[in-house]
Amino acid sequence: MIKMKVLEVKPLEKKKLTVLLMEKEYNEPFDVADPLSAANSNPLHALQKPSIGFYKFLENVVAKVNLSFATEELGMRTQKDFFDNNMLAEVFKKTKIPFFSVDIDENAMIYLKTGIDSKIEQRNAVLKALDSLSKKVQDYTERDYLIAYGQSLQLEIEEQENEVNFPIRESWIVMGILDHAKEITNKDEITCLHLCSPEHIKGVKQLLEKLNVEVETAKLSKKVISTKAEMPSSHELEDWLQSMQIQVKPVIGTADENSPYLLFYLDTDVKASPFDICMAYDVGYNAVIPYENVTPEDANSIVQDALLSRGPKGVKHTAFLVGGKNAERAEDVFKAVKDAMFPPFKTSIIVDPAGAYTTAAAMVAKAESALLKSNLGELKDKTCAILGTGAVGQIAAVLLAKMG
Repeated sequence: MIKMKVLEVKPLEKKKLTVLLMEKEYNEPFDVADPLSAANSNPLHALQKPSIGFYKFLENVVAKVNLSFATEELGMRTQKDFFDNNMLAEVFKKTKIPFFSVDIDENAMIYLKTGIDSKIEQRNAVLKALDSLSKKVQDYTERDYLIAYGQSLQLEIEEQENEVNFPIRESWIVMGILDHAKEITNKDEITCLHLCSPEHIKGVKQLLEKLNVEVETAKLSKKVISTKAEMPSSHELEDWLQSMQIQVKPVIGTADENSPYLLFYLDTDVKASPFDICMAYDVGYNAVIPYENVTPEDANSIVQDALLSRGPKGVKHTAFLVGGKNAERAEDVFKAVKDAMFPPFKTSIIVDPAGAYTTAAAMVAKAESALLKSNLGELKDKTCAILGTGAVGQIAAVLLAKMG
């Protein structure tokens, strides 16, 4: 009887674990559906190896950081290949640092693969039926049903494969790291270096942090430099390779996907409203940066300084809120904010002077709902009286006018 290891991820007790996640230059090959054939059939796997530049950088890190142990994803490699045909394993062997493979358990993989294989068999049967149908008189109804069923099966296959490759596999990787940390009994503070595929950096980092593990990430940039601009002929290849240099250096800065969500609050009043600031924090912004007594001229420089500093990807995590009691001044600042943006530095703008826009919208929505509930027809066919001439009343009038 095959005994399957149980996936059970628990925080370490009475130990402090720090994990240095070093991003590899490639995603370690891994195929859920047919790992053996995939390992041998894809010619691109020959390129999914560490470069000499990465190897040397790893040597420098290992020499400077006091590591307790190191880990790497096994992927589709055998344990023998992992240790004997892995140039990165040599670094740890030379320095006598324990080095382990961490990945989904083989028996667990077989169990998960069984469910996916049955779906693949059904999908292949549908494809075979469609092929046979195309050779006969066209039966569009039967063909359409088969296509819809085949598409549904393919979607289920992709969803199951994605679940295995990411949340499930990443949980096994994290459990492997923690299990090896538990085996170290002579230290209270442990440092692990994990060599991680780029596609798993985010998931593994989040899992580790949830388990109270301190995580640091290291990402490298690589540049190939040669004195010759063009690729040489085959007989000149050796000289060209000797003239080539590979530059590898760490990338400094927070990953774009981990950039904090920032809200720049531009208030036209002398003092910024704490109401809007509190509301912004409550909905989940990491930081709210208030500016007071803002004019359209101020808005231009504030917006461009904020967006250009974050980069095209960080812009997605940036927003602007325009507030203040004077609706006309707020509208002028809003236009200035909008005009200050240009592709790819464009992002969300919210304008709501003293809550006037949201309150007016809520009033109109409530009136529309009340008419429908009372079977009095649509709001656009009615004559409306607004008892108020302030900012809320003015905006409500504009909204009603737009509705007809």
